[in-house]
Amino acid sequence: MRLANKIKLLSVTLLSILFLSYLLNYFGVSAINKLTYGFNSVFSPNPLLVAYGVAVLLVAVAIAFYPQITEFFGRIRLPLPENKIVAFAAVAIIFFILFNAFGSQVYSGDPWGKIGARGETELKSRFFMSSPITSYLNYKFYDVTHTNFGWPPEKALGFASTIRGAFFIFILLMLVSALDISRLGKAITFGLVATAGFMQIYFSYNGSSDLLGIFTLLFIYVSYQYIKGKIKHIEIPAAVAAVMFWSHGSAGFFLPALLYLHVASTDAQKFNFDGIKKIFFSKQFVRLIFGLLLPTAILFGFIEFEASTYFGTHITNIKALGLGDFAGGGDAIMFFPLVEPQIKSYAPYTLFSFRHLLDFLNYMVLITGIGFFALVVALVSLRKRINFREPFVFFLLTMIVFDLLFVLTWGTDTTFYRKFYDAGFVLNTWYPESIFAAVVLFLLGYLLAKHVNRENLVQIGTSAIFTNLVISIPWVLHNAGVL
Repeated sequence: MRLANKIKLLSVTLLSILFLSYLLNYFGVSAINKLTYGFNSVFSPNPLLVAYGVAVLLVAVAIAFYPQITEFFGRIRLPLPENKIVAFAAVAIIFFILFNAFGSQVYSGDPWGKIGARGETELKSRFFMSSPITSYLNYKFYDVTHTNFGWPPEKALGFASTIRGAFFIFILLMLVSALDISRLGKAITFGLVATAGFMQIYFSYNGSSDLLGIFTLLFIYVSYQYIKGKIKHIEIPAAVAAVMFWSHGSAGFFLPALLYLHVASTDAQKFNFDGIKKIFFSKQFVRLIFGLLLPTAILFGFIEFEASTYFGTHITNIKALGLGDFAGGGDAIMFFPLVEPQIKSYAPYTLFSFRHLLDFLNYMVLITGIGFFALVVALVSLRKRINFREPFVFFLLTMIVFDLLFVLTWGTDTTFYRKFYDAGFVLNTWYPESIFAAVVLFLLGYLLAKHVNRENLVQIGTSAIFTNLVISIPWVLHNAGVL
């Protein structure tokens, strides 16, 4: 079966489950929500949702069986803008308007709004050490808006997230425009990322991973330029990686990709003594460490200045500064337990349980739409065409594989098991795993653009982007109070 047909079949399958969930909710079978909350994020016996499910399923079937529909989209030729920066800024502003127009009215209980407000009196809130850059910027934005406009912390940080969402879109456009792929491939890559559910974090969201999304795209951008030889110094991606890490500590799982950049640019052929010497005892490795340490030193110097000036203490005062979520969050549990946990409010199941797998699959549907499953299908179907030694592909796969370990195993109270159906409604996605979704969708678009012909690319892109939108829109509207 051709890859295009596999993706279209996958789309129809996912949307069939979505329709079934809407239908069963309408007839009062709410127990289905425990199995399908990633598809149906509204949990309402609303006849409009049943009609919506029927309509989108029919469209998905039409896309699958009538290629004339996708051929229409393939004939569309968007004019090249004379000034890319202005055009990208205009698109970012449009998204900024959408983020605000459909901003979330659901306050998830995520403490980040209150952490921003407490930054005036608490050093550990001003610099929440698992994401000190984000917490400080949140505090300053709240301080300015509260002082001048009287905004509460939830409103201040919600608006800040929409601004960051506009920057995310702008940088995403800059990134896809730099790729060595067709214009169609660039458009589909952008569409896959920008329509997925994880974008909910920019719809007036209170949290800590919206800034991480921006720095992750910047890291991918400078790394791509380094691979292509347009950036000559490893210090630049290393410095961006350091800022990315201090914007949210979960980005530490992306750092092996930085080491790969270094290894790939050396002439080490084998991981023997000579290879280790070339990798770890070289001037370039010293420059990489310098690139990581310089932003870190500046940040810690600034924290020391703030601590001594406004709190009369020092950065060495761990009690005052705290460790953020590095100690495992509110429950001090860092990983999903291997045996039955005692604190079930935080860890209701074990790492290898069926419920964990079910939650993971639902969460992937919610934040990536068709993306995670389509990437698995594409990697298998295109395995003979994909050059897995291509530096940029290997770089992105390294990011995904190591971050997947985080998504599957990291058991703090900010991961995906403590939410959704137990609360009776779908909360904002305030989890750093959302950025994992962005990288997955980006790699999917890049691989399709590189290894699929135009006709199939149009079919796959149309089906996948449509599926993402169908799953994302009800969630956004529900959190905005429309549904």
